[in-house]
Order: sequence, then C-alpha cells, then structure tokens
Amino acid sequence: MNNTTPNQFPPVAMKTGQAARYLGLSRRHLHTLTAQGRLPFVRIGPRCHLFKRSDLDQFLDRFTVKARGAA
Repeated sequence: MNNTTPNQFPPVAMKTGQAARYLGLSRRHLHTLTAQGRLPFVRIGPRCHLFKRSDLDQFLDRFTVKARGAA
C-alpha cells in the first residue's frame, strides 16, 4: 500500500526554471526582467530566488491585450 498522497495544491512559489516555464520565457529573459525591477522575487540566498505565483499572474495580467470586436 502506498502511503504517499499527491500534492493537491499548486505551488505558492516557484524556482527560476519553474517560473520561466510558467511564463513561457527563457531563464535568461526572466533574469533580465528581475534585474530591471519589472518582476519581483524573493531572495532565499545569494543564488536562490523564488517567484510567487501571484506575482507571476499579476505580471501576465499587466500585458493582457483585450480582444477587439469583429468589424
């Protein structure tokens, strides 16, 4: 019998590679956005950054373009 249960909740925070995949960007572009101050992150250590899913979703919302009606 397997006593492990699958994680039923999506992660609240993601590592750099996960966040890049979530946004559909390269890790390099994600780093550029953080260096420019356009995308917030949580610094866990000198080489460990986490990205809150809510911040990633807000980032996407800022660039959402509304569809135009048919002419």
